[in-house]
Amino acid sequence: MHVQPLLLSSLNVVGSTLRGGKTSAPSAAQPQQSSQPEDELILSPEAQAAATDEAAASSGLQELTPEEQEQVDQLKARDQEVRQHEQAHLGAAGGFAQGGPTFTYQQGPDGQRYAIGGEVQIDTSPVDGDPEATIQKARVIQAAAQAPAEPSAQDKAVAAAAAQLLQSAQQELRERQADPEAAEGLDGEQLLASIDVNSAAEESSTSTAASEAQQAGPSAVRNYFLKEAQEAYSAANPPSAGNLFLLA
Repeated sequence: MHVQPLLLSSLNVVGSTLRGGKTSAPSAAQPQQSSQPEDELILSPEAQAAATDEAAASSGLQELTPEEQEQVDQLKARDQEVRQHEQAHLGAAGGFAQGGPTFTYQQGPDGQRYAIGGEVQIDTSPVDGDPEATIQKARVIQAAAQAPAEPSAQDKAVAAAAAQLLQSAQQELRERQADPEAAEGLDGEQLLASIDVNSAAEESSTSTAASEAQQAGPSAVRNYFLKEAQEAYSAANPPSAGNLFLLA
């Protein structure tokens, strides 16, 4: 901001002013009286206006029109709503929240920034190899998504994803409880060692059992590698894994 230079005027008054408007030298009968120099600070109109505007802006006393004041009131209400919304998510998410909330801001007519949107990033990936922990995590995510008084559409989508994660983990837990040995599974070497793919070729081709074994051996190998591929794909692309956002 350009401020006009200050104009200094120094007025020195020496002697006394006569009624007739003339000045005379001091007489012997009357002692000489002299006044001290008086300095006056004079601002140009431009400098005065600039100083007034700067003082009003710095003190926050800028006058707003009724329309601008209404907009500021709306922004203040929205800012409070957004912050309360995201704080509700954060408080219920526990350790699954990925950092604090982030906000989108809008500047109001008063020059202040107000939050008009926000988000909390939350981890929705399953707990590897632990369906019980995944069930607990899914329930926490559901609670965090539904924590605000008025969940947004994105919040409801996150809650739905958590419900799917919960169902999947519950199904896995039931399967493990029904067949603990099958839940542990065989590793690749154990599975291949249990399958003799050449046994059928060594037996008589007229034997039905040998024929079935001949077909079952390669099929089991193919099923094993198919299962491995499916598990690898599921691990890389879980249906509800990753991080989702809870929005205001």
